[in-house]
Amino acid sequence: MLAFFRRLYAAQQSLKHYIHNTRIPLSPTGQKVMGLVYFTIPVVGGVYLMDKVSAISDAKWNINKEEGTYTVPKEVEESLGRDNLNKYRNIGRESLDLAVQEKITMDKLVYGKQV
Repeated sequence: MLAFFRRLYAAQQSLKHYIHNTRIPLSPTGQKVMGLVYFTIPVVGGVYLMDKVSAISDAKWNINKEEGTYTVPKEVEESLGRDNLNKYRNIGRESLDLAVQEKITMDKLVYGKQV
């Protein structure tokens, strides 16, 4: 298994060396386009990733945006224990409610979602 990853790493290094040592002259316009491409790919990828993570989080916490409510996932409830969960629920209720309301507000502002 380790030999497979070593071969994969060597092949990736060889490809990287080949690509970076290939000189294709770019015009100033081409350089600007490539700069835009190199800048845009991480931004678009980051937005996509954050959208996916947000959807997973909403599903896990059962956030109901119409009512502004949520439920605690079973695994969180089990890991904290019922007594600790009630203690944290009482202490953190306001901040968690605020976070849910902020998320709903941000979804309205940023994504134009109607809730």
